[in-house]
Amino acid sequence: MTFSEQDLASMVGRRFPGGTYAITPWRAWLTNDVVLAPQGGEHAHPVFVFIAATSAMGISWDELFTWFGATAADGPLFGDCDIEIARPLLVGAEYRVDGFVYAAERKRGRRAGVFDLVRYQLELHDGADGPAAVCRNSIVFPRRTR
Repeated sequence: MTFSEQDLASMVGRRFPGGTYAITPWRAWLTNDVVLAPQGGEHAHPVFVFIAATSAMGISWDELFTWFGATAADGPLFGDCDIEIARPLLVGAEYRVDGFVYAAERKRGRRAGVFDLVRYQLELHDGADGPAAVCRNSIVFPRRTR
């Protein structure tokens, strides 16, 4: 099956099922250890915006690839990540995650050939007004001709 430009355009606005993510003290400790950050304190390392968002988006990476007519074998690439933090994430807190696809475009590169650039946003909510943090990511889906 071929994933057409029309299929791609129809994905804009699609919502993720979402879920919840708890920043447990042991996760905070292990993450700080890995990124060589100081231990302790009430605030979680900023990398938890990405970890929580992608862990609780409500689907697996393979399912996300399937949304766009691809598999891991097709070689999707992580594009970029933009994080906004309105309030520091707290160790011991649980966040509700939801999000949506906000852009999808077919492109043609001289060297890369045809590929789709998909952008999506995941928000972390803590019950206060507005999201505590927002994680915007992109994925590049190569579209090789067979």
